[in-house]
Order: sequence, then C-alpha cells, then structure tokens
Amino acid sequence: MQLELRNNGLFRIQDGEERKISDPICVLFRVRSDDRIRSSGVLCEWLNLDGYSVQEVFLMKILNGSQSMLIRERLLDSGFWIETGIDTWKLIQQYLVQESRKASTATIVERTGWHREVFVTPSWISGRSDEPYLYLSPRVAPNFQQKGSLDDWRQEVGRFCRGNPYLIFAIGCALTGPLLKPAGLENGGIHIVSNSADGKTALLQVCASVCGGSDFMKSWSGTANGIAAVASEHHDLVLPLDEIGMAKAEDIDTCLYQIFNGAGKLRADKTGKLAESEHWRVLVLSSGEKWLSEIFESLGRSPMAGQEVRLIELPVIGQHGVLNDLHSFSTPQKAIDHLKSASARTYGALLRSFIELITTDVVDLNQYVPKELQRIVDSWLLPDSSSQVQRVTRRFALILVALQLASRNFLVNWSEDESEQAVHSLYRVWLGSRGHLMNLEEYSLLQKIGGVLAKWDKRLAKEGDVYRPTSIGYRRFIDGEELWLIHKDEFLKGLNLPTHYMRDVELLFRRQCLESNERSRGTYKLKMSGRYYRFFALWPDRVRQAMLKMEQVDDE
Repeated sequence: MQLELRNNGLFRIQDGEERKISDPICVLFRVRSDDRIRSSGVLCEWLNLDGYSVQEVFLMKILNGSQSMLIRERLLDSGFWIETGIDTWKLIQQYLVQESRKASTATIVERTGWHREVFVTPSWISGRSDEPYLYLSPRVAPNFQQKGSLDDWRQEVGRFCRGNPYLIFAIGCALTGPLLKPAGLENGGIHIVSNSADGKTALLQVCASVCGGSDFMKSWSGTANGIAAVASEHHDLVLPLDEIGMAKAEDIDTCLYQIFNGAGKLRADKTGKLAESEHWRVLVLSSGEKWLSEIFESLGRSPMAGQEVRLIELPVIGQHGVLNDLHSFSTPQKAIDHLKSASARTYGALLRSFIELITTDVVDLNQYVPKELQRIVDSWLLPDSSSQVQRVTRRFALILVALQLASRNFLVNWSEDESEQAVHSLYRVWLGSRGHLMNLEEYSLLQKIGGVLAKWDKRLAKEGDVYRPTSIGYRRFIDGEELWLIHKDEFLKGLNLPTHYMRDVELLFRRQCLESNERSRGTYKLKMSGRYYRFFALWPDRVRQAMLKMEQVDDE
C-alpha cells in the first residue's frame, strides 16, 4: 500500500487500484521548540472548498495520539474535504506522520521576543537563522498588525513629537523592550503622573502606535486578574498600562510584584508535577492621576523601596501637560485629539523597522548596547548616587540608547541630540521629584532621626551627672566630638524600628554615624554602677551632615 499526494488530492494505491482519500494536504515543515525537545509537530497547508489557503501546526502528541480526531474535526471545520470511509482519517493520519520524517525543520515559539538571534512577533519575524521560525501560542497575542508605512507614521505622528520630550520619551520606551536582553537589565517601568486632561492616555497611545494597533495598549483595571498572561504576551516589549487609579489597590500590589518578578505563579500540571512557569522581560509605561504612595495608603502602608525603584514615578511638568510645542494646533486639546486619531490610523511600522535594524545592521548588539549604556550612565550619574539611583539611571540611559539608534538611522523625525535632550531632561525631572540621591531606606531612616534629634538632645544627661528619670541616655565628648549614648529601647522606640533592627542600623554604620563595641548587635555595651547596659552610640553631628546631603540634587 502506498500513499501519494497529487495536485487533485491524496490517493491510496494498493494492488494497482487507486482511491482518493482527501483533497491535497502538504507537510511544509517538521516543527519543534527552540530547545529542540518539546512541541514536536508538523506545519500543514491545504486549500479549503472555497479555495482559501490554510496553514496550521498540528502537534505530534495529538496527531499521533489518542486525541487525533481533534485534528480531523479542525480540518473539516476549515472546509477541507475528506472522502467518506472508515479508514480515510487513519490513512491521512498515517500520511502526515510519514511525511514529517522527510520534511525540512522549522522552530516554533510560544511567545514574542528574542529566540536565539531571531525576534518573533505573531505577525512578523526578523533575524538571522538557519531555519524558519513560526509563532504558535494558545494565548490571544497583542495586536502587532501594521497599518500604513513608516513614512505615514512619521508624517502623522512622528513629526509632532519634535519639541515634546514626553512624546519622544514614550516612543523611546516602546523601542527599549527589545534592548532589555542585550543590556542585561531587570524588568522595570515608568509611571507618568499628572492631573486629568493632561494627555497621559494620548501619550500611551503614541507609545502603542510604535508596536501595533489600539489593542496593544492595556488598562490597569482590565489586566489586574490576568497580568501574568499579559506580561508574557509583551515579552521583550513595552507594556503600556493606562489609568492606574481605576484598579483596586490590592490588585496593583499583586500586579507590581508579578510584573517585575518576571515570572508567573508556580502551578501543577495534570499529573501533579510542577508545570513550567511563564517568564518575561518587559518595560512598563504606566499612567494615572495617583502616586504609588496614595494607592498604598488605602492598604494602610507605604510602597516598598523595591516597588518604587522598579516602577519609578515621573510627574508631568510640560507647558501644556505632556506637550510643550503645539506645532500648528491652536489648542492643546486639538493636538491631543490629533495624536489619538493619528495613532489609530497608522501604526506598527516603527517597531518592525527598528527590529530589522538591530537584527541585521548592528554588528554585535550584545556588545554595543552595554557599552553605549555605560557611556551614558557615566556622563549622567551624579557623585554619591546610591545603588537605587544608579539602577534607575541605567533604565533612562537604555531608553536613550534605543532612541539614538532610531535617530541615527532616520527612523524618527528628530536628531540624536534632541533624543538626548528629551530623555535627560525627564531624568532630571525624576531626580528632582525624588529629591535625593540616597537609597530610599536610608533616606527614610534619616528623616526619622531628623524628627527626633531635637527631642533626644533635651533628654540626654552628661556622663557622670546624676541620672534623671526623664533621661534617655548620656552624652560624652571624644576628641572634641559629641557622642550620644541612647538606651537601646529608647532608640528603637524613637525610630519605630523592629525587634530585628540590624538591617536598618547598618545604614547608619555605613555613614559612620554609629559607634559599637559589639558589632554583631550594633550596640555599645557599658558597665555602670556594677551593671552592664546597652546603648546605641550616635554621632549627632555626622547625622546632621548626612541630612544636609539628603537634599543635594544639583540643578544643571
């Protein structure tokens, strides 16, 4: 028995007799996952009864398994003709399995972004590879469709970004997602904060127009329950999230953790084994009228330092909201309305052109991006910048790296210099809004100390004086410098520090504001009147010097 594919159908030939089994169906490729050990299957192509070409991947575990009838039903549903007969499907199944061994290979991927040297989206693929890559995902993918050319987008949207740093910055965010991997940067985001009617939604729509249609932009309220799936769909891309104030505070808390953790929840598969969790790299561009502190206040707490560093807050201070230059528009609202409508008319071309650029024309992305990133960071970073400020500086710098690549290769309407001016100006806005160069934990602790220094000063006795019940400790002078010995319990109570306080007081040791003779405890042990007491030994003048530096963010 032999199975033979002809122009007019698939035939069985046996003992000199021919029998048509179905219309023609071709195996184009044998497919499998990028790691070569999962998702084995075949990419098939057929014409339906209306003459439409249909292509679909059938996984081998279904095609050659107990659920193969699902594929038969899919073929019939598409309009593929199968002759009647008890054995027709078995013969088609046999033919497809046999052909899979002869077919050329292709790689299938289940999410967007980088796969080896190839960048994959549901609509197009770019990069160098020895074999084709195919996108196959059970999820609904973001809208990567392209409408209009790059010139159309430049004319309708891009030219109005000149003179408007927030618009240039938003486009830079859209181009930064694909550079997260070569830069080695963590997941992060920027939250644009301003009053209503300042153009924040239009800003996110312009950002989304770089990548695809209006569906590319999401809302906080609409994605709160499925944030892992949404983040995974935007792997190696920007994720625009509008109106943070419309979501519940507890949902935002969960979303922030999941997005920036870069992984979904651990779940069990049907056999009870640990299923493979989803992972993603993503840059979030968020908007809203509320600050994170306002959102978390409703939960009875403040945002953690890690959350405030991962999702930094950028206030809008433009002359007309997110706009400075209205170009030919008579009012800010008319300019905003145009940007919204133009973003819905032409979209998707810039990201595709940018990806084609970095997958073909940039010699070694993995060397170029980190080197250029560090050059920018070195030129921007102020002295005494903390590790948290350095992390955020790298995020702004990477946005500039993306924009300069686009400017240098004439993908956008403005120069490299204007790209740098735009991003650096907003970096300074963020730094000014933050108000200091310290890590947030250290800043918070120094603020607490600043609030109690005067009270403590009044309640300290001189060493050797008669101890008063109202005293909280003693003061002594060492080489002319004052040292306060504050009873351990009073110190912890005054600063509202937990029982396990070492993480907090370690910040003071780093600035040499504390003295200790039992370093593992952080305290100063003294024998007085035959008994041992524990104090915190604080150098108040050093604390005051540190507090002066809290506000030293130099203006340029």
